[in-house]
Amino acid sequence: MSTMQKLSEAIRLWPRPDEAPEVPPEAVLHRFLNDPASIEPDLAAQIRSSPNCARALETLRRQPEVKAGKQTFRFFEQLRTISAAAKTDDRPGSVPWAASGQRDSAVAEPGGLYTAPTKATRQVGSVWTTRKNVEIWTGAKMAHRFTYRPLTVALVQEAREMPWDDTLYRAIPLTPTLVWPNDWLASDELQLNLPGVDRFAAHLWLEYPVSGCQLDRCLGQLPESERENLEFGLTAYREGLPLPPDEGGGRTLEPEQDTEILLERERLHACAAWLAATADARREWWESRPEGSVTMPKRTCFTFPREYVREQALAAATPIAAYAESEFVLSNTGMTLLITLDTDKTNVSCSIYDSKDNPSTSLDGAVITTPDGVSPSFKEGQTRLPLAWISQGFRFRLPNGDYISLTLSEGNAPQ
Repeated sequence: MSTMQKLSEAIRLWPRPDEAPEVPPEAVLHRFLNDPASIEPDLAAQIRSSPNCARALETLRRQPEVKAGKQTFRFFEQLRTISAAAKTDDRPGSVPWAASGQRDSAVAEPGGLYTAPTKATRQVGSVWTTRKNVEIWTGAKMAHRFTYRPLTVALVQEAREMPWDDTLYRAIPLTPTLVWPNDWLASDELQLNLPGVDRFAAHLWLEYPVSGCQLDRCLGQLPESERENLEFGLTAYREGLPLPPDEGGGRTLEPEQDTEILLERERLHACAAWLAATADARREWWESRPEGSVTMPKRTCFTFPREYVREQALAAATPIAAYAESEFVLSNTGMTLLITLDTDKTNVSCSIYDSKDNPSTSLDGAVITTPDGVSPSFKEGQTRLPLAWISQGFRFRLPNGDYISLTLSEGNAPQ
């Protein structure tokens, strides 16, 4: 598809470019215009390559400025939002249903830390929000991309461990009926109720493999009756059978009469395509490697003993390095990885040092991968991630996708 064709399609699908899933909030675009060096390189690459980002930037350039003291504000129309009753908090990824068109404008940049989900909640029928950060394989390295309309999903298949450092689930997107009303429901969709949260339209026609590290927050478990309805609906859809309204489904859409609904389905499809990004990237990396060249070290299982995760008063009175840090040797690099428990007792800081114990930036761009998530890329030799993540086991991955074995240094584990 040519550049003009891509632009034409972007205009057709997203008359308002700021609603496209790859377009960051205004604050990020404004900073990109005024200080592009301050934007994370992967996010900057995404902005430069997106026709919708180019359109949003052009809109921003044309808007008048209103100055107030030392700050400058621009008029920028707010996106439509769902009911004020929607449950949100100030964490990244906290909006339960992004198919509504609501964007998490509080997150100016990716890389936030999350509470790790428990394995017990990752069951068929559980409902999850998904993260903004996804991975892509460029053909030469792993890179991050960011969706600002992450979807809510229901898991429809148990986990499968893959050989390329991934745990895969199959999932379908859910949209609250406040946003996707009953008269939009088609015969390949089903209405489900998650008690205490909302009623949802389950989009049976959009089933994707989802990497376990993309699951963010569990909203709850569908009741047994609703799980049975979901299983029945999926079976019917896979067999090509329509679901009529009396079986919880919807009507057959007419191309000439339901143009707006069909366009909304296209937009939902564009947002849902991000769900498989990380799973596809890791598979593509694995398949691109020469046969026999991939060495996948076992996950390093490690956690700070309970007695070292002390009360805040003791932590404040004692240097962290005295009781809560461990050092790992990164094989064949001459580097070491120091993992230090933060004073908040829920996150860890990771730092890279050379053979002379000097901070090193030579492995910047690498990440720590875990079953529950991927750390932000190392920058200036440092990154952070939740303690609960590394407790599940972790690996150290270079930007080119290769993995480095880790060995706990003698005498550096907490005793």
